[in-house]
Amino acid sequence: MSSPSQYMGLLYLEAGFYGVYLVTFSVAVVYTGRKALQSRLHATLVALITFLFLSSSVNFIIDVYSTRKLLIHDVTYGNTASNLAQRKLQSFLRLLRISIFGLNISLADALLVWRCAVLWSYRRVVVVTSVFLIIIEIALGLAVITTEVREHQIALREVWPNPLPAEYHQESIIVGRVNKAHYITMLLLNLSMTIGIASRIWHVSRTIHKSSGPSVRYSRIAHIILESGILYAILMVLVMITSLVPSVGQVTRNIFLLVLYYAVGMIPTIVTVLVTLSKTTEYVSQVSDTHTTRVVFAPGPEEFRLSVDTTTAESDPDVKAKAGI
Repeated sequence: MSSPSQYMGLLYLEAGFYGVYLVTFSVAVVYTGRKALQSRLHATLVALITFLFLSSSVNFIIDVYSTRKLLIHDVTYGNTASNLAQRKLQSFLRLLRISIFGLNISLADALLVWRCAVLWSYRRVVVVTSVFLIIIEIALGLAVITTEVREHQIALREVWPNPLPAEYHQESIIVGRVNKAHYITMLLLNLSMTIGIASRIWHVSRTIHKSSGPSVRYSRIAHIILESGILYAILMVLVMITSLVPSVGQVTRNIFLLVLYYAVGMIPTIVTVLVTLSKTTEYVSQVSDTHTTRVVFAPGPEEFRLSVDTTTAESDPDVKAKAGI
């Protein structure tokens, strides 16, 4: 159990993350908003990052309210109307926060699926596999919310200090299993998308820059980190590890969760800026191909005749005179 000072410390840390997210979102809207009226793609990206920011803002407000009004005070489990209302409010806010986070994860993963499909030129096996995984992830996310709601409803029916019924403990086991399946599916999806995007970026950049110096290699690594969602996958692995290791404290678990919560919103926002500025790999490869490829067309019959006539005129004095050269 965390102390009130630890809860406030986590709240201040979250406020710092939210401030960084606010700046990142503002920059993205300034750059992407200019193209949103002319491009359906940019309009969709603006809508996506705006929803992620607004939903993350709602979660931040929930955390501020819950911390200051509920968590730093002793929870009252009495059977009065006000005590029951407080417990219902706390349960509702927790479920709302879980639902928003699950939706944000699905949207961020959908962006990764799209990026992977673009980089692999919408290859059928890539599209089918990634869409299949994200459908399973969404289905399990809905199952998590459903089982969480059922568990809380059972808990709210009992009045403290009466013990919770066996039905509650059975439902808790189901919630734990569904949550694990959901996280495993998210991890599989993110790892597969990360590997697919990173390998494609590495292949494309090596093809473009065959004799690459240190600066090109660093640029390649930066593209992989920013575009592939590898940070997102690493954070998810760390969250799963900390949740499974009993020796890890609750504060450490909450810190990793906070970082993951805001990475879900900030990474798609950064990718949106890169797409808007044409700095993602598919644009870089197109520009490089334009700069390094020279297309030479064969002359047509008329162009060939004029070329022969000009060459003859330059070499024959009589022809020059007739031509007035």
